[in-house]
Amino acid sequence: MSEPQSAFAVYKQQLKSQTKKKHKPKKSSQKIKNKALIVEKRDSVTMEADGNSGSDEDIPQLVPIEDSWIESSFIQENGGIQKKENGVTSRKRSLKHKSKSKPQKKKKKTFSNGEHNYISKSSEISTNHTNFDEKAKTIFEWLIAPIKASDFFETYWEKKPLIIKRGSNIYRHILSTEQLDLMLRENSLFFTKNVDVVQYKDGKKENFNTEGRAYASNLWSFYSDGCSIRILNPHTYNSKIHQLLAALQEYFGTMAGANIYLTPPGSQGFAPHYDDIEAFVIQLEGRKHWKLYGPRNSSDILPRYSSENFDPKDLTSPVKEITLEAGDLLYFPRGVIHEGHTDDDSHSLHMTVSVYQRTSYADLLEHGLKAAIKIATEEDPEYRKGLPINYLKHVGAVNSESVSQIRNSIIQTINHLTEKLVNYIPIDAAADQLGKQFMWDALPPVLSKQEKECSVHGNGEQLKKGTVSNRVEIDLDVDIRLIRYYGLRLVMEEDAKINVYYSVENAKVYHDEEMQYLEIQENYAPAIEHLLLNYPFFVKVSELPFEDDTTKVEFVTIFWERGLLVTSKPLPSVE
Repeated sequence: MSEPQSAFAVYKQQLKSQTKKKHKPKKSSQKIKNKALIVEKRDSVTMEADGNSGSDEDIPQLVPIEDSWIESSFIQENGGIQKKENGVTSRKRSLKHKSKSKPQKKKKKTFSNGEHNYISKSSEISTNHTNFDEKAKTIFEWLIAPIKASDFFETYWEKKPLIIKRGSNIYRHILSTEQLDLMLRENSLFFTKNVDVVQYKDGKKENFNTEGRAYASNLWSFYSDGCSIRILNPHTYNSKIHQLLAALQEYFGTMAGANIYLTPPGSQGFAPHYDDIEAFVIQLEGRKHWKLYGPRNSSDILPRYSSENFDPKDLTSPVKEITLEAGDLLYFPRGVIHEGHTDDDSHSLHMTVSVYQRTSYADLLEHGLKAAIKIATEEDPEYRKGLPINYLKHVGAVNSESVSQIRNSIIQTINHLTEKLVNYIPIDAAADQLGKQFMWDALPPVLSKQEKECSVHGNGEQLKKGTVSNRVEIDLDVDIRLIRYYGLRLVMEEDAKINVYYSVENAKVYHDEEMQYLEIQENYAPAIEHLLLNYPFFVKVSELPFEDDTTKVEFVTIFWERGLLVTSKPLPSVE
């Protein structure tokens, strides 16, 4: 009996069958010792306000503790917030009592993924590692507390805004005006790329960007004159914002971004408009008054692209006016028209966190339908039949009002072919193209102290006084897992090449580096699939689906050296 095929192998066969590829991927004439081929190409809205949370102590603060930005994890049950142990606390206790405890035999763990159950002989989330999926979930729950995540997605997500009034500033550790001043003085931020200076006055928005570096003193001069300051990609210079976005990125499975907005008293920076992202407005300092408007028409609901600036005369009365104070949060879906201004006796510092840009069914279909037409054309002769003789006399703008048998026949045929086209949409291949884009859009992950010590980011060869030490090797007994589930994406391209796109080498500035990927051999794909399906559990190198042990070690070595894998504990020196 033949061995069962991996899901990727089955998917690959289906894709080949759909596209009727008659050629196979070319193999190198040189002998390749089972190593990946590294390609150096980088190539009407209802508003609701929900109650107050408790004191600051009820919410985890953004205080770095052993590379973790929260003191403890919290879960929400029965509308309240209950404390539970976090990874750091339990890990310390485990290590402290390790010498006194008796060794216990590891149990095999079975876990479900889709319709299949997978058993990994070494499937343990090591006590040296935090479960980052759980950490990401905890951070999102902290962000929207006391609202439960399940209630948020059922009631508000993509439906209507949510206002959380707290009465205490749980976000005070993220960023302050003093820290913003220091950020500008210690780093080189440039106008337009990193900083915008804007003002909206008398129905007109003006941009006061100049060229060169945005020095703090120059910006505060603009600020004193009533201009708002917008900081783009602040996570580049603020590790807490980077940690927040990296967690939300893993939680939502899409790119997360942020901008910082500083507005002086009695001022407004931007005209009424709507955005193409799901927005979480986090009030850091001061207060800001917001006006939210209902959609003008159906095209304003969940739009794919942001709007132009609107003239207030063209808008109806706001459906909601609210004031955010430090510690409050406002969520609104893409398409909600909004504007904000400060009153005469308070400035405002807020951060807008964005997710779910270009992540709609339309985006999936954009890839799927294009591929479906190509597949259908190759497989079905009906799509290749010629149009009627003199068809241009019956269709087109000039003939749009004409009535003829030939015109009716063309319309009926198009409707028929469109109905059949559904059967040719390669949904998985289309999703992989979105995943490929996500890998380029994504921020690099923020690694814990343990992850750094157990990966190439902190383990391996070191240079001291001109001498290389701490040489390490990977063997069959080493436990490994992916650095993050959304750290890479396995994609089979149209030319039958198999690429692994990844984000660990991305810059913090959006698309500041070209797309990073490895072109791999076909026999490597099942191993990547195995690691993805087992995540976040560790698996032994010996369990990887290769026929020989040498290939297993070589595969892991290549991906470990690329920073894509983490071991359960630091690799020991072989010296």
